[in-house]
Amino acid sequence: MSFALDGVGLTHANGFTALSGITLKAAQGTLKVVTTGGDDDEWVAVTFGGAEPNVETPRATLTMSREVAEQMGKGEANPQELFMSGKIQITGDMMMLMQLAPVLS
Repeated sequence: MSFALDGVGLTHANGFTALSGITLKAAQGTLKVVTTGGDDDEWVAVTFGGAEPNVETPRATLTMSREVAEQMGKGEANPQELFMSGKIQITGDMMMLMQLAPVLS
């Protein structure tokens, strides 16, 4: 089962839910965020612009340690600085990530 609110859907490794209150019309496709450093890697995939969720071949993927993800979540770290220092790895469409900068900051 899947659904989306305001054109933004959230797919988690354990199921599907939706984010509300975020509308980013310019960005379309799936962004997958992978956190490493535990027994198993975990991931979450956010799909924008009404596109079908695609976790197998997302438009872009961010990979980081759990520690870095926690720092970002608390607003203790700047995503651009983390990327420049190699603490966040990016594969795929960099333009999509630039469109999502307001959400990722």
